[in-house]
Amino acid sequence: MALSVNSALLVRSCNRGYTSLRAQFSPPDRGFLVDDRKTILVIDDYETSAAGWGLYLHNAKYSVETAYGPEEGLQLFAIRPIDLVLLDYAMPAIDGGQVAATMKQIKPNVPILMLSGVPQVPEQDLAYIDAFVQKGQEPEIVLQKIEQLLNRPQQAA
Repeated sequence: MALSVNSALLVRSCNRGYTSLRAQFSPPDRGFLVDDRKTILVIDDYETSAAGWGLYLHNAKYSVETAYGPEEGLQLFAIRPIDLVLLDYAMPAIDGGQVAATMKQIKPNVPILMLSGVPQVPEQDLAYIDAFVQKGQEPEIVLQKIEQLLNRPQQAA
């Protein structure tokens, strides 16, 4: 995938740390706010990956909140209106399965799409997610899953 000038700038900014990314793109909260569009929370401890997904989803016309780790992701999830979570599985200290379980206790109707490079996610962790995509798939596949999850009928809490 070729990077645009803005994408290349975003990647370089991420490599310098999220402080400069925050200052360049959306002070003070790293959110890409777009009208009344659906809001996706991207959680990944690898900053370049999180920022890349954030930019991709923003370009797909979603509002995006980005968290660079599970603790920050849980904090944002608890206080912000979130329509869907794009969650990495393999993170230090708290894995994506534990994050998903906690999120379902806080807001059980918010769909969680898990991304993982791990070939086998434990069965008990899969119980807390709504969809799973193996890392390395085309971004369009992730976008299709997101659209399916956002367009499905809402379940009662």
